[in-house]
Amino acid sequence: MPSPDKSLFDKTIAALQERARAKKIFLAPYSLGDQTSFWVKDDNDAAWRQVAATVQRESAHCFIFVDNGLNTIADTALDSYATEFEIMYQVLSENIGNFSDRDGNGKIAILIYNINDSSSAETGWLSGYFWQKDYL
Repeated sequence: MPSPDKSLFDKTIAALQERARAKKIFLAPYSLGDQTSFWVKDDNDAAWRQVAATVQRESAHCFIFVDNGLNTIADTALDSYATEFEIMYQVLSENIGNFSDRDGNGKIAILIYNINDSSSAETGWLSGYFWQKDYL
């Protein structure tokens, strides 16, 4: 058996360290009132589009961003969303495990925006979804 190539090992370690440094750059320590943009693409969108949103609630495990183009969402509704999320987070983490924290801030970003789904009272509407592509 040939001996290990020390230079290959060193290159691998250097690449992993660089990857870790690059991930730290994306750390997003948001605060209430902070704004950022999200890329979205719904069934009726021909191409990706950006939605500008503001952090309107923060809980132990999430930031709730609301599309700046939406009419005001009642504070009581946002409080309820944050509370319900925390309840479900505890249930899921106890039964499934911890989530993957891509940006290292310990929180899940929830975006409330107008999904482009041609909704109506007659046809129904999409209330929300998780797309695994957003997880990558």
